[in-house]
Amino acid sequence: MSTTEDADPVSTHASSIIPLPATSPAQKYGSANAPSDSHALAAADQDVKGAAQFDHDHKEVKDLGWNDPTDQIPKPLVGGLSNDDLWTLIRRFNKQIYHVKAMPRAPPGGLDLNIADDDEFSPDKFRSTLERLYMTVIVGVIAGSKHIARLRSWNERKRTGAFCAVYFLAWLLDLVVPLLVGFLITLIAFPKSRRYLFPPTPLALVDASTGKLQEPPAGVLASKGSLTGAPEKHEGEAIEQEASNFVSSIAAIGINSATGQHPENPKQDEEGTIDTKVPDPSSVAIKATEAKDKAAGGTGKKHDKTKEPMQNAMWSKMRPVMHGIESISDTWERFGNALSPTPPFPQNAPRTRLAAILVPILLGSLFVNSYMIIKGAGFGFGFTFFGQPVIDRGVKLLNRKFPHWQKLLELRKRSTILKGIPTNAQLTITLLRIGEANKAPIPPPPRSDSAPSSGAITPHSEYDHAELSEGLDATQEELARAIRPSTPPHVTKPAAEKPEKKKASSKVLGFFKSTTKTGVATALSTDKIKAQVGSEHAKQRLGILPKEKEIPPMGPVDFPARMHGKKGSIYITTSAVTPCVSFAFKSKSDQVKEIMSSDNGEKQTVATTSGEALEGPDLKPVWTVAINEIKEVRKLGGLGWKGKLIVGWALEKTVTDGLEIIDRRGNKYVATAITLREELFNRLIVGYSITMAPKKILVVGAGAAGMSCAHHLSNHPDLFEVTVLESTSSCGGQAFSIPLDESRHGASWLNQGVQGGSHIFRHTFSMFRSQGYDVHPVNLQISFGKGRHFWTNVFPTVFHEEHEKDIKKFRKVLKIIKWFSLIFVFVPIKVLLKLFGFSKEFGEYMIMPSLALFLGTGNATPEVNSVILERLYGSPTVGMWYDPETADKSKKKEGVLSGNNPDMVVFPNLSEFYETWRKSLVGRRVNIRLNTEVVKILERGKKGVKVLVRRKEGKSSIGGEETVEEYDELVFACLADTAKRILGKQATWRERFILGNTKWSDDVTVTHWDSSYMEKHYTNHFDEEQVTTASKTGRDDSVRIAQGKEFSPMYYIKPYDQEPDKLEMISIPLSYKILVFRGS
Repeated sequence: MSTTEDADPVSTHASSIIPLPATSPAQKYGSANAPSDSHALAAADQDVKGAAQFDHDHKEVKDLGWNDPTDQIPKPLVGGLSNDDLWTLIRRFNKQIYHVKAMPRAPPGGLDLNIADDDEFSPDKFRSTLERLYMTVIVGVIAGSKHIARLRSWNERKRTGAFCAVYFLAWLLDLVVPLLVGFLITLIAFPKSRRYLFPPTPLALVDASTGKLQEPPAGVLASKGSLTGAPEKHEGEAIEQEASNFVSSIAAIGINSATGQHPENPKQDEEGTIDTKVPDPSSVAIKATEAKDKAAGGTGKKHDKTKEPMQNAMWSKMRPVMHGIESISDTWERFGNALSPTPPFPQNAPRTRLAAILVPILLGSLFVNSYMIIKGAGFGFGFTFFGQPVIDRGVKLLNRKFPHWQKLLELRKRSTILKGIPTNAQLTITLLRIGEANKAPIPPPPRSDSAPSSGAITPHSEYDHAELSEGLDATQEELARAIRPSTPPHVTKPAAEKPEKKKASSKVLGFFKSTTKTGVATALSTDKIKAQVGSEHAKQRLGILPKEKEIPPMGPVDFPARMHGKKGSIYITTSAVTPCVSFAFKSKSDQVKEIMSSDNGEKQTVATTSGEALEGPDLKPVWTVAINEIKEVRKLGGLGWKGKLIVGWALEKTVTDGLEIIDRRGNKYVATAITLREELFNRLIVGYSITMAPKKILVVGAGAAGMSCAHHLSNHPDLFEVTVLESTSSCGGQAFSIPLDESRHGASWLNQGVQGGSHIFRHTFSMFRSQGYDVHPVNLQISFGKGRHFWTNVFPTVFHEEHEKDIKKFRKVLKIIKWFSLIFVFVPIKVLLKLFGFSKEFGEYMIMPSLALFLGTGNATPEVNSVILERLYGSPTVGMWYDPETADKSKKKEGVLSGNNPDMVVFPNLSEFYETWRKSLVGRRVNIRLNTEVVKILERGKKGVKVLVRRKEGKSSIGGEETVEEYDELVFACLADTAKRILGKQATWRERFILGNTKWSDDVTVTHWDSSYMEKHYTNHFDEEQVTTASKTGRDDSVRIAQGKEFSPMYYIKPYDQEPDKLEMISIPLSYKILVFRGS
């Protein structure tokens, strides 16, 4: 099966492979920065630990017994899982996964190792897929059917009677559907209930039709999870053998699947090799069919025009069939792992999520009767049968609007119901990563070099023989005979007096086998000669059939292998600055203890099987690949598929296979005759020292949002490679500075657009300080209006007194808004003011100007939602006009609308700040390109985004060089209409709706120093006539009035008397807090 390991086998947030920072695995992956949930779980601290989960404090790795007998390996290796179960998972993982690619996308559902979209069909992968289907779905379905047969047999009268009574009671009350749904919820949410409702029984002992006791098909009950009960040397092997025989027995799949033709190494069929001397089994089958047809009087091959089209059609359909079977098996495994989670995956959350989905169905079924169900089912059947035209149009519409809707549906399923729930392959790679995270790689599964014992299972704690005999309606003696019958049911007892004679056909077959064995030996001998004269294919075949005595100690870091036919070793070292995998012709093993120093005093380091580091000047790797540079790992066959077939039959030997490693630059590294190929492959794809290259991010716009986005992404160079494109000649967007004549104006610069802000913008101030700039506090003083309409936040005015009733009512309305904020978020301010009967003058001269000043919304302020009022006037954290004294109920100042002087800060020279920030980001490897605009998006999809970029020439917005660039993700940090224009036809309906709902209004900005204009239209000094006294209001405002005598406003805002809905706002440049006006 070809798979895609999102973010290489160990990462998810990027598109290739780069080095990890110098942090421990737990620090790196035990947090939100973990590339996938699998990595985070593997590095997380668990309550129950195994030998592979402790910190072994080794420079390289701890050998937990890679070459030791099984009984000497620590138990358990992983907490909460027996070694036998762990090795069963790894053994099946090795059969299922043979090709892993890096992907530039985050994995769906948080787990990597998913099936690649371009996964190709081959009979060998199809065979593996069918075997997996048998071990998961088919065995599971048969097990379920046997449980049902037991229940129907009435052998267990109490259990069946209870089921029967509850069912018919629900039937009488018309509650069958709620009963079934509630039953499912119970089985899902309460694992202990499963054992009581469906007591476990060895599958091989139960007759699927009667539910009663049967003799195991294998003749003895020597395995507990298989359908045959066949003997096994290691747990899980019997069912794996069943799966293999199941596939081999399917005649419809044909000889190709039975023989396992493999696309690993098509070039192995070189003239004169073993492969070319073996007939193609598929050709034999086809020729036999043709001969049969000819003998029956058929037309023969020459006149058959159906053969080639049918063969092509069958092969073309096999790929989607294989993917469909894989999807079924994946879903089955995910649900199985949700119902019975394996550590380190969460134990309760998946079950709770599945049960919660059924709760609404349970509640709904209480109000739905059987008539409604029948009517609904009838309509569904009728619509499916007769509604084909409507269905076809709907599918066409989906394909047109959402081309990848089927894939999106699958991803949605993974990210909702099955989010975080692994397949068995994803579970296995997580368990393997646990060992890598703690520098203690998990030892390989034990090998079955000898036949398993034919003895029966001894009584398990899992199975009580007394309960089994009662449940299967059998006595203890009958149960014992069934577990170990004297004669297997599938074997006919031979007559003792007639010894078996060897058939003539067997003698002929033995002669051919002996002859073939000699031919194979001759072919392998000629390979040595061909290798000496330079045949690359012959070199790759050397050592593929090693003798037992030639096998050296292996793993966990030193793997004997060959390159170009020469003996050597692949070794993995993680103690170097950059962990890497290397090949050297001189292999170092455990026996080498001498440490050799080079002439110049320098040392080279290589890891050995003991986990120690050997050093010496003669270690000269032929090639070395940084593990973080690996892009693709593929298993290679030592022989072609026909060669494997004939070697396995004639020599009865195992072929030692190889690996192909491809780095990010496309370089290929091939090693053959690797003794522990599967274990080396697993270490390469799960190693914690590798991660994917950064995801390429494009940020459109270098204003405050774009620069901040780039800054925070640059904190993770291992995850993101950032490019910022800005259409203007400087960073900062609308925040920039203009130069002034200091001798004339008292300041050398002026911040245009943005002068300062309140203390709630602490992140902005933090960014200023990080670049060596600081902000200066100043009390905010504002002058609203002129003449009778004048008021301020500094001292009480006559205008305050005139609208005292509105102000008191406003305070009450703010409380209502706070209570019902979810409603008022949809109510514009202009509607709210009318709704509560506020005077028009109060809204136009007090509320609208104060909001416009704070929000910068100008003449569009009436359209702002009402909730912002409560935030501005009532929040102690973000409210500019929040008055602590007004909030104190003991101090009744109900007539004060804005009774405080909020602290404000003055921003530094923004142009200088943004230029400093730009240089800082460039130093952090952020690519910032000015005078460059994104014209439009050409393509976007799951593989990334392709954009058309134009470099501006001078001040012209047209012309210039245009290039096409590709990125993994795109971030818009620009105006909404700009984003909509760039998206163009690539925008989704949701994006068009949101971006198109932005309303724009043009404001006119004039920079001037006309002091007479200010005197004429604004109040910029303390005026006794405008002040309301304590005798009129009943408040003691003496302190505020005293402060007002130092009145020096920084902001001026007023509505035009002719058009009160239009506002004019003036800000005094705050470079030196107050700019002295000079000139006429």
